[in-house]
Amino acid sequence: MVIQDYFEALVGQFLEVAGTDAKNQCVDSVNFYIKWVLRLPPIEWTNAVDFPEKASRDLYDWIENTDTNKPIEGDIIVWKGSVGHIAVCFGNDATVNKFKSFDQNWPSYSPCIVVEHTYSNVRGWLRPKNIPQSTEIELNKCVVDRNSHWDFIIKIANKLGIETNETLIEAEIDKLVGYEDKVIKYESQLGEVNKKATELETQLAEKVKQLQEESTQIDTLTVEVGESQKKIKTLSNEYEQALTSLQELKTQCGTTPKYTGFKLWLFNTFLKV
Repeated sequence: MVIQDYFEALVGQFLEVAGTDAKNQCVDSVNFYIKWVLRLPPIEWTNAVDFPEKASRDLYDWIENTDTNKPIEGDIIVWKGSVGHIAVCFGNDATVNKFKSFDQNWPSYSPCIVVEHTYSNVRGWLRPKNIPQSTEIELNKCVVDRNSHWDFIIKIANKLGIETNETLIEAEIDKLVGYEDKVIKYESQLGEVNKKATELETQLAEKVKQLQEESTQIDTLTVEVGESQKKIKTLSNEYEQALTSLQELKTQCGTTPKYTGFKLWLFNTFLKV
């Protein structure tokens, strides 16, 4: 419901909103407007004159009445007095001398009615920070939103290669969601595989390092073996030469020489046949 609809639908009716025991007061018509048109929390349990102090500054601006300003449609006008009076500004034809408002209980015990007022005893008015627009404007917005959403649905259907049918689109979306779940599952499995592969690569690197160290050791041992073989060959040659010399000595002597100690051991070991 917007402001124009509110005024047209409720003229001649009595309105009541929760609050005090007093029924069909001016504050009831205003709280009805606040609740159902502005879609804001009613300002309850207070006199009309105290509305400015009770209204949230996050939701309303308070404008003092002066000789040069005037309310606009939708403003909540507040009167002075012990309990005051309150109404909603009607139309946008207010001047600095008079204005029209949508009142209840003005005069006393009267239903909702449009009244022309002067600014006598008017404190000022609360201006809602978000006043609904006309039905036509709201409808046009809805049409724009609907077309935008429908165009988006057409684009989705074209992307999916299907008709612009709600059931078909939902089915395709369900498939895509299923594919996404599978992709997530496969990504998780791939992560585990990559983790295992990393562990194996680490183990392989350690093995390669170990083999390289062992290869180095083998190379060192090979060199040492070569050196040992050279020494053995040298000793073997020296042994052959010593053996030859002893054989020649034996031949020259003709008889077994008499040796003692180390010389006897050499003779018995190498010459005695």
